[in-house]
Amino acid sequence: LAATWDPILARELGSAIGTEFRRKGANVLLGPAVHVHRVSRGGRNAESLSGEDPLLGARLGAEFVRGVQAQRVAAVVKHFALNSQETHRQQASSDASERVAFEVYYPSFEAAIGAGAAAVMCAYNKVNGTHACESGALLNNVLKARLGFRGFVLSDWGAVHSADASRQGCDVEMPGADGFFGLGVLRAARVSDSLLTSMVSRLLRPLLTLDALDARGCTVGCDCDVPLYSSVAATERSVAVARAVAAASAVLLKNEGGALPLSRGARVALLGDACGAPHEIDPVRERWTKGDYYVVGGSA
Repeated sequence: LAATWDPILARELGSAIGTEFRRKGANVLLGPAVHVHRVSRGGRNAESLSGEDPLLGARLGAEFVRGVQAQRVAAVVKHFALNSQETHRQQASSDASERVAFEVYYPSFEAAIGAGAAAVMCAYNKVNGTHACESGALLNNVLKARLGFRGFVLSDWGAVHSADASRQGCDVEMPGADGFFGLGVLRAARVSDSLLTSMVSRLLRPLLTLDALDARGCTVGCDCDVPLYSSVAATERSVAVARAVAAASAVLLKNEGGALPLSRGARVALLGDACGAPHEIDPVRERWTKGDYYVVGGSA
């Protein structure tokens, strides 16, 4: 989608995806990803609407959010912040000055917030030495105070390391409530009732505003995979939009050095995992890390 440079298509694709989510009974989309990339070989670069350009991510991300949420599906903008690589992403620290962060890494999130994004997902990585989901400087001071975000902060899966993350601005721990945000754990950590009320309010406000809670199609918890996958939600419109995005995203490469056309008898080598990529979705369903170069990995 980023390669189209087309905000109108971004909104149309968001709307089509939102429609499919509603038809499946889902009411939250873990996307869009709008972080700016700095590692060209990152395995999930294809997910981001920003590429290397925060302005591109701001324009496309905002329209995508509007399209999704017009269908009463909550958009979760991710991954906040400075999430630029997959390798060692749970241990690495992305360090940047305040000026660089506000000029390069925050604009795409700010635009999505301005478009009414219901939620923001905090990242696995550390930011200036502190885990993103446990950084009050990042979540409370920057995201909620300075960028004006009024929705809920959702952790990436397993990105919370202590109950103190609740005080630092994380509102929902994923996956589920049996970890550091279980009520007993929060009580033991002496998290105040006023903070719990604020966390619940931030969660419910955007969901109620979007009317996203009226048609839940699966049970609460982490057992929704079967009904969500088995339900066919594609429409002629969504297929047409997907084809339009694919066509508009074609990139023209410059033929420097006479690489093309290939001379008769020349050999072309195909190296790496792409040679054995699965052609069906079932193996990918078994474990998300089985994603390939064409479907990518992750949860977007």
